[in-house]
Amino acid sequence: MKINGLGKYLLPTLLSVAVALSIGLSASLWLNPSHYKNDASSSAGTNIKTQLNNKPISEIYAPTQLMHNDDQGNQHLLVNQSVNLVGEIREYIQDYQDVKLDSSGSVSKDQYVGLLRRKDSYILNYSSAVTMPIVNQFLNKRLNGLPNYRVNRIVLPLNDDRHIYLLRDDGYRVYTVSVRKHSLQLLNQFLATKMRKINVEFKIFNDRPLIYFKKDQTMPQYAYLVNVQQQNYYIIRLLGESQNFSVKHRSNATVYNDQDSKQVSFYDNNDVKYVDERPKSIPNSYNALLFNNYNELINSGVSLDSVKFFGYDAKRQLATYRGYVEGFPIFNNVNYGLISMQIVENSSIRYEFSLASLQIPVPSGVPDEKVPSTTDVLKTLKALGYKSNKINGIELGYSWHGSAKTDVLVNLIPTWYIHYGNDWLNYNNIVAGGSK
Repeated sequence: MKINGLGKYLLPTLLSVAVALSIGLSASLWLNPSHYKNDASSSAGTNIKTQLNNKPISEIYAPTQLMHNDDQGNQHLLVNQSVNLVGEIREYIQDYQDVKLDSSGSVSKDQYVGLLRRKDSYILNYSSAVTMPIVNQFLNKRLNGLPNYRVNRIVLPLNDDRHIYLLRDDGYRVYTVSVRKHSLQLLNQFLATKMRKINVEFKIFNDRPLIYFKKDQTMPQYAYLVNVQQQNYYIIRLLGESQNFSVKHRSNATVYNDQDSKQVSFYDNNDVKYVDERPKSIPNSYNALLFNNYNELINSGVSLDSVKFFGYDAKRQLATYRGYVEGFPIFNNVNYGLISMQIVENSSIRYEFSLASLQIPVPSGVPDEKVPSTTDVLKTLKALGYKSNKINGIELGYSWHGSAKTDVLVNLIPTWYIHYGNDWLNYNNIVAGGSK
């Protein structure tokens, strides 16, 4: 009993000492640039520069949701805690042969919704429109030669072995693609996979398809250990190893400049902002931008675990990438879970992300959270004075909350997010704040 009692206090003490040493060493490095400059020229620094993420482009720009329409016309969003359903189903649709575009064009609103509700089919939803070459990467380059259209959704019939449908929400455009006759057996068997089926329905809201959650839902809360990357890692990745940079300490940030065109700022809340005033090139098309952003993400070394493309604002030339949990995006009031990449005035680039990233899931020890149906959310927003015509989107997602007990743990709490104007607003905060 004495040994057990000693162990009870010894382990936390050793852990505290280890954390304190780690913090002390990190602080010494961050606060003394000369230490960094010496280290940056070492082989360890070179190793940092040569390390690359190996996440393929087909995962960064993969669809984020998988839906199933049954033979009665009921629609379900498919969710699994332990299996990447989109990744699983991709394995069954990579071998299309003799692919060609049969037809393309706009259809009526009712026809478009009808295709979204097509019986006996899967629907793969992108969070925002991507280009045909991006879809081609997801489908194992089976769409080579098809026109460079934009695509929001892929419809996979379970009763038609010769066609797939690519849909673009803007203009209700439908691209009918024919393929060589193929077996649908594995796609149909996939329905036997253990998964949660959430009752949903496609409707048109402000001229765009919106997935309505037909009932209140209980959603799990999650807890994750958090890793905070050291600043010198990104200094080397973003500014290089030339040592030709200056360091300025401000009230809430440390700023590094390379004396040329690049600047990287580290803020006290772990936000990072990188600016290049004279980049080697500026993408001249949306397709080029998506591929260029992927290369920049890989080269920057930013953590891409569970990160997917989230959206693009053409007016601001702003692309965003978010962490996802079970197909649901993660939001925060700072850049935790978010990577933004922007072209500024067609001449410079600005990237923002966080030093903090999710690592290992741990038991949350809290009950599931109840979230209201989409209809109830819209009713509440209207009652609080929010204009329906200013709502650009509604997403069920997870809010990043730091733990009150420790800096190395974060809680992910489910809630609705409302895209109102240019901002994503937390529905729980809206309700708590009362009328607009």
